[in-house]
Amino acid sequence: VLSIRDISHWSRTGLPAAGGADPADVDGILGQRSVRDRLQAWAALTLYLGVDRGDAEVAVPLTVQPPAHPLLPTRLMPAPLAVPQRLVLPPGGVVVGTVRCGYGHHRIALALASFSSPGQPAVLHDFAAVEGAAPPVELLHKIDAMYSRVSRMASEDRTGVLTRAWNEMLASGDANASRSMRSFCERLKPLLLALPPETPIVSAHTFVAVTALLCGFRRVINLVFDNHAQPVHIVPPPAINCVQTAKCEQQLLAMGVPPSHVRLVGHFIPKELAEHAVADTRQRMSRARRGAPRRFLLSVGGAD
Repeated sequence: VLSIRDISHWSRTGLPAAGGADPADVDGILGQRSVRDRLQAWAALTLYLGVDRGDAEVAVPLTVQPPAHPLLPTRLMPAPLAVPQRLVLPPGGVVVGTVRCGYGHHRIALALASFSSPGQPAVLHDFAAVEGAAPPVELLHKIDAMYSRVSRMASEDRTGVLTRAWNEMLASGDANASRSMRSFCERLKPLLLALPPETPIVSAHTFVAVTALLCGFRRVINLVFDNHAQPVHIVPPPAINCVQTAKCEQQLLAMGVPPSHVRLVGHFIPKELAEHAVADTRQRMSRARRGAPRRFLLSVGGAD
């Protein structure tokens, strides 16, 4: 299963030595890793990713693409340039980064981008939409295809065995999973290197936040998308981890995330819903008092 090239590659690009200058070091929060931890993180990457053909220090050239529809955000897309250049964002611009795998991450990114304003424009950067970026995007598509395939198989499993195994795996994002993710994100750096390092990054997927830290960005906000917080969902300082519930906030604090880097912000919803939340709630309460029929809006989507 393992080739000599795989072993050689991951032995060079594995985790830095504990205590080293690592901009995305989770060990200060999750505890120091043992030799077994290092081997497990290395094996997880090598068994799945195999041979890496990317150059982690060559930026993918990007350009700002105006929205095709008033309800859609401004986007970052590949630039038709042979030589990568520093990207010039609109004044006060904030990059909302995501990886469009399934439904949830992209929905959250679009919700955040809806708060764009002339003075602080939001620019959506979907890592998986950067077609032609070759190795980094190929890795993301590989992970997305695997996730979708197994999720579909689990949803169609009538015995329940695969479903239970899949759910247990999704709930097992431990410290070593976080370390493996950190090393994997080294391969995604080309997708952010074209941006000025002072750019604010709001991340709807942990991949984006970790990659931003590895690229030297300091103004990083990580949206913890799952209310069942796991070590793989958190990003170390200087990033700020935003959570939706008090339960999730306490989970992050219990894991060792500094209180100064956790923010309880509420549900990640579009601006239109947020602005009308109070009035809409009053209307629902009025309907309930009148005994009117209840109405439910179900949002359906995901890896399937």
